[in-house]
Amino acid sequence: MNRTIRIRIKKEIDSATENKIIQLKGILISRGFTDVIYFDDEDDSYHINSFSAEKRNEAIEQISSYITERSLQGSITIL
Repeated sequence: MNRTIRIRIKKEIDSATENKIIQLKGILISRGFTDVIYFDDEDDSYHINSFSAEKRNEAIEQISSYITERSLQGSITIL
């Protein structure tokens, strides 16, 4: 089973949105979903962040909930 989770993040975002995304990454690490998040550029508009998670479905639920609660639908997408 593939445990890799990839998220696409817009490069041009305001500082409040950037802080929310940093908080999401902190939540994923502090809740034990991952120890390391890898960063790549997709193109001029997006970054790709990826990590491997033992509890993949739980991590995806956490990310989805966070995106909805913080109104980040236009800035971050689960791939």
